[in-house]
Amino acid sequence: MAAPLILDLPYRYPTLWDEILESLNLASVKNLRLTSKALAAGCIHPRFIRAIAHQTIELTAESVESLASLASHPLGAAVKSLTVTAVVYDASYMEQRLDQLYANPGTLPVALRQLDWMDMQRKRRDPAPVEENALVNSLAGSLRAFGKLDTVELNAAVVDRHMGDRMSTTHAGEVSAICEHANHCYLAVIAALESSGVVIGSLSLFQDTPRGGLELDSLAEHMTAPSWGVGYQGVMTSITNFAVGIAVEDTNPMTPVGNGSGPWPDGTPLAWVLDCMPNLKTLDIRFFSRDSEPRMTTRIFSDIARQVRLRHLTTFRLRGAKPVEPARLVQFLQAHSSIHQLDLEEISLLSDLHPHHIGTHREPGDPSPHRVNNWASLIPFMAGILPCLNKLRLSSLVEIGGTDDLFNLYPIWATFIPALRNQTQNDDQSYFFDHGRLVHTIVFEGDQLKRDLVFFTHRLTRTVDSPFRKRFMEWRQLQYGPAPNQPPLNPWRPLYHFVPQGE
Repeated sequence: MAAPLILDLPYRYPTLWDEILESLNLASVKNLRLTSKALAAGCIHPRFIRAIAHQTIELTAESVESLASLASHPLGAAVKSLTVTAVVYDASYMEQRLDQLYANPGTLPVALRQLDWMDMQRKRRDPAPVEENALVNSLAGSLRAFGKLDTVELNAAVVDRHMGDRMSTTHAGEVSAICEHANHCYLAVIAALESSGVVIGSLSLFQDTPRGGLELDSLAEHMTAPSWGVGYQGVMTSITNFAVGIAVEDTNPMTPVGNGSGPWPDGTPLAWVLDCMPNLKTLDIRFFSRDSEPRMTTRIFSDIARQVRLRHLTTFRLRGAKPVEPARLVQFLQAHSSIHQLDLEEISLLSDLHPHHIGTHREPGDPSPHRVNNWASLIPFMAGILPCLNKLRLSSLVEIGGTDDLFNLYPIWATFIPALRNQTQNDDQSYFFDHGRLVHTIVFEGDQLKRDLVFFTHRLTRTVDSPFRKRFMEWRQLQYGPAPNQPPLNPWRPLYHFVPQGE
């Protein structure tokens, strides 16, 4: 009699059954579903549905086939978001240490076996063109079956047999490897999206991948392919939230990107991509600089400011743009006066780096350059031209010649900000010097935006470094690339954990 009672439990005592399922982990619930058909139906609990709602895959036959099986199952309707991970098998750490390992016969065989394993995994995940087409077609079929997804996200992870199974790209030995795998993942997924015609609300492309991102040439490569354009417009039109991390390196900012045969008029495909998303409400652009003094971001953002008009944009986040022309930044904001939330992080001004460029390439209607050629004048100017602004977040604004080459975001009325009332405590918003405090990150909201945004301008000096400053500087390099006056990071060494205020 016990067995029938257990089988009837989901239907006779649903409250008790829900409590039982809530106390089990997901693996136990899955195993319970396999015990009988009666219990299998009862295990379709909201918690189980939530676990199915988000799927994470890699571009391997096994992973894509597993997603296809779920898409063809009635439970596939519960899937709302998809993450595709570009897995980087990185053996650079062990390869760099081979000379040392040869001197230690005890550890050498283990290291060689690990290198063989890494090589085998790389070959396994680099399919032949025919197999790759099959993967893309299978992924497209799954997306077509889902029909609609809230979010599609692409990110990257590193696998290193010596350091552990899988970790953030913070610990990747080669930045080029991260970018290469990101490009490959993007081209495969975007082809599947085009073919499927799936409707998606948010698209995130390596938004916060440390030490890497999508190379701009991949956008050009995709758009110049003979099959380009089929289904692309439909997918892009449905997107309301878009985030992208772009890896850039030093090239002539007046040289077109790609082969010049794409549909964009001036050779920068990112502006054209944004033009394909007329319904965008949220835009997040992050640049990762592979050189200490890149100039390509100037050209990319200038083209965006001149060409892109997003009528529904309410949230804009720009990060890692070093440098941008102040006039172009103002031009973009004036064209999108409906912005409610503005977030600027790790940005330098072209006029600050190259004074002789002030006023160049101006167009009718541009603001007078002398009014916005530094952060002290630009910040209140931006707040004044955005009538709907209710949140302004600023972080690590570069000012050559300033303290640590940063603009001090310490308002002269700082005592009105609770987070800055403590005059002696370091935090994830600021750090102290001998004669003052450097505020690198600050958030203005509501009535604070109505006050005069005036900041302390005196230069600070220091004699003793602090861990708060060190971890902030390391975090900047991980997210945005090497800085001119900072030593390069060693990715194999443990790093400080840092999350800037307002994230």
